[in-house]
Amino acid sequence: MERRRPVRFIKKDIQCWLIGIMVSFFTISLSAGFFIFYLWSHRKVGETFYKAHYTINYVSDLLLPVMIICGLICFVFCIIFALLFQQKIVGPLYRIEQDLRKVAEGDFNVRVKIRATDRFHSLEDAVNSAIDTMRRELVNIYFSLSDIQELLETERYEEAKKEVARLKERLERLKLS
Repeated sequence: MERRRPVRFIKKDIQCWLIGIMVSFFTISLSAGFFIFYLWSHRKVGETFYKAHYTINYVSDLLLPVMIICGLICFVFCIIFALLFQQKIVGPLYRIEQDLRKVAEGDFNVRVKIRATDRFHSLEDAVNSAIDTMRRELVNIYFSLSDIQELLETERYEEAKKEVARLKERLERLKLS
C-alpha cells in the first residue's frame, strides 16, 4: 500500500485561527513571564562584579539577551507545535465535512470514518447515527409511497387515505419546519 504524504493545510481559515490563538496565548504568557523575570532580576550588582570585563550595573543587563533568545526559540517551537497539533483537529473535521457533503447530495449510504488515533469518535458516532436515522425514515417513506401507489392502482381509496395519514404523521415527527 502506498503511503500518502499528509496534507498540512486543509481548511486554512480554521488552521490560521487555531495557530493565531496558540501563538497569541504563547506570546502573552511568555511576555508576562519575561516581564516578571526582568523586574525580579533588576537589582544592583555588588562591587565584585564591577571588575568584570563588561561594566554591569544590573543583573537584567546580562539576562535580557538570554531571555530574548530563549523567547525566540520558544516561539519557533510554538509555531512547529501549532502546525502539528492543528492537524489533529482540522483533519478529522475536514473528513467529516466531506462525508456530510455527500449526504447533502443525497447519498445516505455514507459512513463517516475517522482514524483510530483521532479524538472525534463521539462526533463520528453522532453523525453516523443521524445519517442512519434519516436513511431509515426515507426508506419507510419510500415504502409507504409504494403502498399508497399500489392502493390507488387497485382503487382502494379509503385504505390509501389511511396510509397517507400515517405518512403525514411520520413526516410531522421529523420536524421539517
